[in-house]
Amino acid sequence: MADDSGQQRKSDFRTAVEDGKALATVLIMKLESVLGRRLKLRSPAVLAAIGVIATLVLALLVILILQLTGDTNAVSDNAAVIGALLALGGVGTAQMVSIALDQRRTQHEALQAYLAKMSELLLDKCLHEKEADFDPARVTARLQTLAVLERLDAERKRTVLLFLREAQLINRDNRLETTNGREVHFYAHYVGLRGADLSGANLSDLRLTSALGKYPVSLSGANLNDANLSRATLSRADLSGADLSGADLSGADLSGADLSGADLSEADLSEADLSRAFLIGADLSAARGITIEKLAQQAYSLGVATMPNGQKYEEWLKSRGEGDSATPEQRGPWWGGPYHRPWWRRMFDA
Repeated sequence: MADDSGQQRKSDFRTAVEDGKALATVLIMKLESVLGRRLKLRSPAVLAAIGVIATLVLALLVILILQLTGDTNAVSDNAAVIGALLALGGVGTAQMVSIALDQRRTQHEALQAYLAKMSELLLDKCLHEKEADFDPARVTARLQTLAVLERLDAERKRTVLLFLREAQLINRDNRLETTNGREVHFYAHYVGLRGADLSGANLSDLRLTSALGKYPVSLSGANLNDANLSRATLSRADLSGADLSGADLSGADLSGADLSGADLSEADLSEADLSRAFLIGADLSAARGITIEKLAQQAYSLGVATMPNGQKYEEWLKSRGEGDSATPEQRGPWWGGPYHRPWWRRMFDA
């Protein structure tokens, strides 16, 4: 009978350990999604510290409750329970660290495999010599890049962008000399990043323009949610329809950038340069570090854009009694600049 009860306790303890492992796995995923990359919860050292501190705090809380609600022997009588609690905390911490180490190893292997494949495309398949947009080498390079970006953390995403930039795969200047000696520049990108997952990426201080600074990378429709783009150079960038919600754009150069339809809600735009930027239909609700007056002064077009206070730009103008005094460019696509004028009106432009 005693053996049966002992076996039952062992079985219950093993079940509790397994439940602790499962709970730890769920907790790390939840913490990472809620608190995000700001705390670098994928770092094994950070996870180990969190696990140890949480276990000790929980154990001390149980001891305190026992002392307040029980008799003088309450703590000693429940020493086994406290020990089991500490053991479960240790198991949970070990599980979280193991998950983080597995993720780090998997991401490292994915990055190395990607770099090896891209090197093969550059050296063996002569990627830089492919002119057709749907050349197999170019299509493969794009698919490989989009796939690996979805699997990498913030720092490794930065490594991928640096590699693509240095390899002149996303922002290359080509020169053609005409018969009259004039140089004609055109822009060629061999790896398109439209719709790329760059959420949470650390791209601070990164220059995403070509050597001449005229032809930037196209990030149309890209996911840059919570990305760090502080002091990044994105002048004349194509960020139309991009998700920049919660992104750090402080000090970024967005002059002349196409941000039409972009989601900039809760983004940090302090000291950002938005001179002559297109913000038609952009969502700037709850954006920080910039005023509506500064937006109206800098931006080339703000038609139907949502301002930081939640108002549409046209509503804000009316509230100031300036509804009829807005410049054509500020009004929006039907009255705006050359990129947004209807074709039948562009025919009559000088």
